[in-house]
Amino acid sequence: MTLQSIPGIGEFFSATSAILWALSLVLFRRAGDSMAPSTLNLYKGTVALACLIPTMALLGIDYFPDDVTIQDWLIMLASGMAGMGIADTILFVSLNKVGPGRYAIINCSFGPATILASAVFLGEPVTAALIGAAALIVAAILLSAWDPVGRMQAKAATPDPNRPRLGRYYLLGVLGVVIIAVSIVAAKPVLNRTDGVWGAFARLCGGLLFLVPQNLMPGNFKRTVAAFSRGPHHRHALLPSFLGAYACTVLWTLGMKYTYASVASVLCQLTNILLFPFAFLILKDRIQARQIVAVGIGIGAGLLIILAN
Repeated sequence: MTLQSIPGIGEFFSATSAILWALSLVLFRRAGDSMAPSTLNLYKGTVALACLIPTMALLGIDYFPDDVTIQDWLIMLASGMAGMGIADTILFVSLNKVGPGRYAIINCSFGPATILASAVFLGEPVTAALIGAAALIVAAILLSAWDPVGRMQAKAATPDPNRPRLGRYYLLGVLGVVIIAVSIVAAKPVLNRTDGVWGAFARLCGGLLFLVPQNLMPGNFKRTVAAFSRGPHHRHALLPSFLGAYACTVLWTLGMKYTYASVASVLCQLTNILLFPFAFLILKDRIQARQIVAVGIGIGAGLLIILAN
């Protein structure tokens, strides 16, 4: 029996990845207090690659498969440079400024961006169940983010000139999410005919090919050395790097391989719902009744996709 023969295996990988990524984002937000975004991105990529290399050896997966062409390598490396090297740094910048709760709204653009890119470039079908699930998840996120009391208080209060302008970080976050979506859709044809774990390895290599030179530049060199030296920052950065960059990367890549990219993208939107309870438990962010309702709606949307496929 192969993984491809197991019903719903792609959907399972995508949903599991979404759960772990929600947890990782909250933990990355805490790690962002002690590490710069580009440095944290390099750190997580290095941890992931250090875990992935022995994993491939244990599973007997070739690092340089004979059936992978130079063109395949270039596509996967470019996908990793864009999605992991550039977009993940943008993600950390946005996450540090707006916080996990607001970032859930930003990340909502991932589903529509992936569905549109998949329809345009891959010709994947857009089913009624998929549209319905996407609409449910969007509704759940809007319900979670809706804060009429807070808006009234903000209007009544005297404007604070020192308050950061978050609009630019919302736009920056959306840009990062769109780059991630396009980068994984671009890699989908190669993923369809290669090993999924090798695909994660190749994309990680691409991301590090961009991040290593960037972080060794004169302005970044000292903080890069500090990040890989002994210190208390490892307590906050190591676990999310393992979960988010290693486990999630493998699961997400397998999810994209064994189901439609559009289906995987909708299931990955469960991250946006689960960010709220994880942020409450770990960062002590407040959570309200409507956010609990939103969690239920998001889970229902994920089940709708799984049952429909």
